[in-house]
Amino acid sequence: MHDAIAEVKVDTNVYNAEIGRNAGAVVNIITKSGTNQYHGSAYEFFRNDIFDARDFFAKVGVTKKPEYRQNQFGGSIGGPIVKDKTFFFADVEDLRIIQGLSSGLKTVPTLYEEQHPGDFSDINGPVVPSASLDPVGLAYFKLFPTPNIPGAGVVNNFESAPNETQYALSLDGRIDQHFRNGDLLSGRYTYNNVHTTIPTPFPEVSIDGANVLPGGGSFGYFGPSITKAHGFQLNYVHVFSPSLLLESKAGYSRIDIDTVNPNTGNISSTFGLINVNTPIAPETGGLMPVGFNTGGYTGLGDSPYIPILDVNNTFQYMGALTYTRGAHNIKMGAGIIRRQLNYFQSPYPLGYVHFSNKTGNSLEDMLTGMAFGYQRGNLLIKPGYRGWEPDEYMQDDWRINRGLTLNLGVRYEISTAFTEAHNRYANFDYPTLEQSKRLFSSSLMFGKAGRT
Repeated sequence: MHDAIAEVKVDTNVYNAEIGRNAGAVVNIITKSGTNQYHGSAYEFFRNDIFDARDFFAKVGVTKKPEYRQNQFGGSIGGPIVKDKTFFFADVEDLRIIQGLSSGLKTVPTLYEEQHPGDFSDINGPVVPSASLDPVGLAYFKLFPTPNIPGAGVVNNFESAPNETQYALSLDGRIDQHFRNGDLLSGRYTYNNVHTTIPTPFPEVSIDGANVLPGGGSFGYFGPSITKAHGFQLNYVHVFSPSLLLESKAGYSRIDIDTVNPNTGNISSTFGLINVNTPIAPETGGLMPVGFNTGGYTGLGDSPYIPILDVNNTFQYMGALTYTRGAHNIKMGAGIIRRQLNYFQSPYPLGYVHFSNKTGNSLEDMLTGMAFGYQRGNLLIKPGYRGWEPDEYMQDDWRINRGLTLNLGVRYEISTAFTEAHNRYANFDYPTLEQSKRLFSSSLMFGKAGRT
């Protein structure tokens, strides 16, 4: 989107009163506007893995060099709608990235164990009788891929480089209206749509007729994610005199993030797991993750922290007066931000089972259905948090001489406590809590005295 940018300013510390306090950098971007002449641009950036080095973990002769292809192309156009009065500017950019990601070294069962489920005699382990094999544990066991690193032994014996894909579309549109008295009205719209898919290190397998993505790490954020962002801004500038200027702004932004598991639907039910995929909670679609405390085996299943559903609306209004007199440039203003945070993410919505065998082989416990521990947590509602952030400030850029300018300012702002849109938010009221403690303590003392 560089063709749409006219000016960039980055503040990293010592913010002035107009900006206030910020945890990170403040980036101010001014987009281009149209002129009386039509002008445009077109470009493409291309990169290919032909010139890339091999990843350190991608073993020569075992796995191919990770793929990388990037196409980034777009263009812009601007010009007059009404000469000397109304102008437009628009741009668009498309980004397409296909990148092979090295999984790093993973640990999976040996080839002998894969061919003889439950038989760990090749590593001096136990042999689980076929009659003792749990069907759910066996289904999970079949998710492991065949080791592909020769001579690696029983640990760090698998590596892959599946492709991560990211496709992003961005566009901007801006209109500027100049009035005879010198006033300026401008409006801008920005749209960004990003589709990202993080692949699972273990390849897809078919279990009882169902295609399953096994995962390859219990805490990886594998799967597709879609982020859509919209931004609107209106800006009006009124000139009272050469030394007095009024600027008013209104803005709205919306970010919609939808991150889901690579497996959807009732895949856990297909494995024979009961009440993992529940109709009353559609967010529980996917394959329950499992982990191994001993043996070093890589975990299976979907992420314990997905889905992530995040819809944020931000409304912003502000106004400022700028007065220039002699060596002083005085600016005062006020604003208010209204935040709507609709964020939903549960810890372990599908549950999480971990296996631990005192002999050092967790797979034995999984194949016999002997879980070491289980946990699950799922929000029953999608909370909607609301907050206000009013502010006001005054600052003076005082140019003492050609080599020294002082920035003096004062600012006052409030970030209100969040409320919940449907009154489903609770917290301790500490004064009431302390009073309850005192009353409860007095009641106990009175009861004890009465009995004596």
